[in-house]
Amino acid sequence: MYLTANDKTVELNFKTRLVQQFEERMKVENSQNFWVKAAQDENLKAIATALLVFSDKALHTLDDAYDFIDDYLEAGGTVSGLYLELVTGINEKGFFGPKMPPEDVKAKLEAPLVDMGMLMDKVAGNMADQMVAQTPGRS
Repeated sequence: MYLTANDKTVELNFKTRLVQQFEERMKVENSQNFWVKAAQDENLKAIATALLVFSDKALHTLDDAYDFIDDYLEAGGTVSGLYLELVTGINEKGFFGPKMPPEDVKAKLEAPLVDMGMLMDKVAGNMADQMVAQTPGRS
């Protein structure tokens, strides 16, 4: 996959060893959730690290990756658009399980991410409140 910004073109290679390097570097536990959250937060460190790693040494430093992002933005792109291109490329190589159509990838990046830990805490809190309310001698 090629990304172009102004007069710069960077080839991104979504190879297993590079995906593994990226996930190790960013401490990724769940790839799909990571990308959705990073895209929704427009996390610049994550996108710069992805550009650096997936360029397979065409970009040499994080500063090179940040400069490419600046060029991309200057050319009329957006951070969310850059995420969409990256995640679509990763999806097309099959790293998210069954390949999704591009419109499904976009919908997934735009949909709110459910934080299961927070959801479980809320459910546990509600259950505790109900138990206390049902305790004899309490009204």
